[in-house]
Amino acid sequence: NAIIEKAYLNLYFNNTSVYDKILGGNGSQGNDSIIIQQITSEWNEKEVTWAKQPSTTVKNQICIPMKGSPRTDYQNIDITNLIKEMIKDRSNQYGLLVRFKNEDPYNVVFFSSTNHPNKNIHPKLTILFRPN
Repeated sequence: NAIIEKAYLNLYFNNTSVYDKILGGNGSQGNDSIIIQQITSEWNEKEVTWAKQPSTTVKNQICIPMKGSPRTDYQNIDITNLIKEMIKDRSNQYGLLVRFKNEDPYNVVFFSSTNHPNKNIHPKLTILFRPN
């Protein structure tokens, strides 16, 4: 047993995104906030689509303003309360959903995933804890 002190998430700009190139290589676009929520249902990455997203909860969700630079990383996002809530119920741990507050087809953000060949820009979760 451990006590979580802090939890941080790093999301990195995907500079090799095909979609960024299609949109002119200008990077992320839009001025909406980004939301990070706890997923509350099972899902499969090969089956998720815009129309078929897993369910989420707004409890402890994180809201981050869109950064001014479209080709920027989002580092050290404090998701401590979200992670603390997730570990309370170990049977309900399905991950995190990152989306826009108001989803609009003209808002885009290009984050790297764990499928990106450059491991240095994979999403990174850092949890600081102490023994109980």
